[in-house]
Amino acid sequence: MRKLFTMLLAIIMAMTMIPFVGTQKTKADLRADGVSGRKTAEDYGLQEPRIQNGVTIWDTVFFGNYPQSRKGSNDFNNEPIKWRVLEIEDNTAYMIADKILDSYKYNLEQEVTKWGISPLRSWLGNTFYNKAFNEEEKQDIYHAIVKTAYNSSWYGSGVEITWERALAPSYYDPQIQRFGFDTNPKREHNTRYAKVTDYSASKGVPHITDNGAKKNNGIWMTRSDNSRFLPRWVDSNGKMFDSNGVFDCIHIRSQIKKSGAKVIGVRPTIHLDLSTINWKYAGTVKSNGEVNEVSDAQNPNEVETPQGEFISVEDLDNPVMEDGVSTWDCVYYGKYPQTLGSDGKFKNEPVKWRVLSKDGNDLFLMADKALDARFFQDSKIKTTWENSETRRYINKYLLNRLFTSRELENVKLSKVNTPKNPKNGRSGGGDTEDKLYLLSYQEIENSDFGFDRKYDQTTSTRSIYTSDYAFYKRTNLRRNVSNTELTYWYLRSPGVYDINIGIVHPNGYSDVNGTMVHYGKDYMVPVMHLDANNAKIKYAGTVSSDGKETTGKYKVGGKFENNLRWILNFETGVLTISGNGGMQQYEIEGDGSNCPWSKYRQHIKKVVVKEGVRSIGHYLFRGSKNLEEVQLGNDAIVISRGAFENCENLTNVYLPDRISNIDKNAFDGCSSELTFDALFDSYGPKYCSENNYKCNIRYEKRYGDCGINGSNVKWELDPERETIRFYGSGEMRTWYYVGREYDKYREYIKNVIIEEGITNVGGAAFYSYKTLKTVSLPNSLKSIDVAAFQQSSLTSIVIPNNVTKIDSIAFHECWWLAHVYIGDKVNSIHERSFERCSAGYSVLKNSYADRFCTERGMRVVERR
Repeated sequence: MRKLFTMLLAIIMAMTMIPFVGTQKTKADLRADGVSGRKTAEDYGLQEPRIQNGVTIWDTVFFGNYPQSRKGSNDFNNEPIKWRVLEIEDNTAYMIADKILDSYKYNLEQEVTKWGISPLRSWLGNTFYNKAFNEEEKQDIYHAIVKTAYNSSWYGSGVEITWERALAPSYYDPQIQRFGFDTNPKREHNTRYAKVTDYSASKGVPHITDNGAKKNNGIWMTRSDNSRFLPRWVDSNGKMFDSNGVFDCIHIRSQIKKSGAKVIGVRPTIHLDLSTINWKYAGTVKSNGEVNEVSDAQNPNEVETPQGEFISVEDLDNPVMEDGVSTWDCVYYGKYPQTLGSDGKFKNEPVKWRVLSKDGNDLFLMADKALDARFFQDSKIKTTWENSETRRYINKYLLNRLFTSRELENVKLSKVNTPKNPKNGRSGGGDTEDKLYLLSYQEIENSDFGFDRKYDQTTSTRSIYTSDYAFYKRTNLRRNVSNTELTYWYLRSPGVYDINIGIVHPNGYSDVNGTMVHYGKDYMVPVMHLDANNAKIKYAGTVSSDGKETTGKYKVGGKFENNLRWILNFETGVLTISGNGGMQQYEIEGDGSNCPWSKYRQHIKKVVVKEGVRSIGHYLFRGSKNLEEVQLGNDAIVISRGAFENCENLTNVYLPDRISNIDKNAFDGCSSELTFDALFDSYGPKYCSENNYKCNIRYEKRYGDCGINGSNVKWELDPERETIRFYGSGEMRTWYYVGREYDKYREYIKNVIIEEGITNVGGAAFYSYKTLKTVSLPNSLKSIDVAAFQQSSLTSIVIPNNVTKIDSIAFHECWWLAHVYIGDKVNSIHERSFERCSAGYSVLKNSYADRFCTERGMRVVERR
């Protein structure tokens, strides 16, 4: 009858637990009263218990919170719970509370019970569990299967199996040596001492109150029963008791019988997922009472790793390229063995990823260092990314070792297309779906990702260092090589042969022929797409292709408008704006809050506007309280309303020669020391006079200057004739609208002379020269390049007979151009060369130029 009753109870208990299991992490293996297989703790930066000179040392962690120290007569501080690490298996730490946290009854009155149906089990799995852990922490606790032995006159002997989330230790746990305990349960021993907290003492837990080493040691219970009514327990001297113990159990029983009595201490245990981020290292405790607590509660093997704050995707930026140097924002996500410690073991550390691109909540990330190494394929066979061993390795072993199950949920399954080999068109294989993959030839030359040259050129933007662990996997040597060992790293792209795969060299050059898939081990630098909306990511500073690393932001920037770029250097505080065109009027709510750098405004100390930028928009820098200096390029002609309003520390503004319009309120609320630097006969001094600003007037030498305009072409100004002369041989340089050395004289140049020997008029050579009247061209001239005279004020021009080509928009919008003589040998005129010109044209009869003008209805005034 008793056996039948026991079976029914077990069935009912199992059925009631099933819905709960589906919402929790589970452990597949059974824990039998403390007996289970062992795994290494190396990957988690923690050590299992160890004995040194007869003293046991336990690593501890903080996890969860519970009332502990007293803060008033009837109130207690809710403080982090310290847990001793007893054992680590795979991802899981089996831990016991460092102190007695509470008290509860194992049994009610004299009812017959055992662990599976005891009130203590219900209280631990519900009341304590909900009080000690928040919802996020609950997700980090494994719902473990455990075995508990029972032995009573009512139930007989046996082992019951239960699912637990918070539980009491078994009778055998405090006598297992690898858990750090003395193996003789009948011996008083300090490895089993446990102090009460103020809170648990107030709940009636018996404890020693005398001064001495044993002060505040309390009695704590296990989940194993010793009779029909009572559990086995550990007394305040570290001795364990069952029904035959020296400490008469009748004394305890008599108190338990009292209605509602709660007299034995509770020292819970849990199974914690170490691969999560909610636990913190808490130092060590020793059986002799010594405590070494870590104030910042970090993993001991990670204290040298910079840990940034949790950030949102809005705080991250796309790569910045400036003067041949790329800078990437970085984040920490996941952990992997990387640095070799002094003990010869590899530390399991947060992985740093470079942000290659940000699109909404999608982050495209590349590992900052090579994480691992292997043969791309295990044998000499025809290989593509689709069928490679490396793909399987990365998406099974490496993926699951990098991330917890919760982190994995935020790593997107990407549709990956592998393009053909760019040299011979060898197929990259079929499309795949991967969470982790490698880059392609095409992706490693994409400037949007921070790579600055074609794949077959050297560049530091593709140079990658290896971790110590990856170096070990490739060479079998344990060395500290981080930031010293540049690597060869795999691409997913096919090489030219069936048994070759793409690879990048340490200098950033990528051999289109590739490397043989089985020839030797090389490094893996994985990439992934991360859903940053739900992922918990920590900021990891920046890395740059010149080797510079920062723990905070170094540079941010990007494109805006149609043709403008901005870069803010956090180290210097300089915001640089470059490109071609004007800026928008940033007037939303009158504060410019929608301009691209609005959230970094207080970091700006100096603004540099390069040539080519023609206007400064409304409210663009309003309220930049740390801005001290503004330097505007020669093409800036307009400063709009409120552009620098309330920049209270702005003291110096350099105005370009061509500035022509400054709103009277552009600098309202700036420093009383604000001073403008302006050319003596420009608009600047007038503006300062009308608005009562200080002005430093500069007087520049305008004529007699000279310079270089091509490999063998030079220029020189004639101060008396307001003429610029070009002489030498070969081609003039193409300028693409900005950067011409002689541009600072454009307002004064009326005549251009190009001497014999020169073969072209360079692109944009005289773009927007509003004072230009005459041009003299040599017979050696062969072409007039794109935009050469666009928007200039020429009135007439003779194109020599040896010119064969007139390129696109060469004379576009030359409104004042009245007469054009086109030479006899011209055989190529772009459709838009003379767009928006009303000139009359002199052409050779029946020539290409004659037909060109006739077909387009252009006014021909002479057919020679």
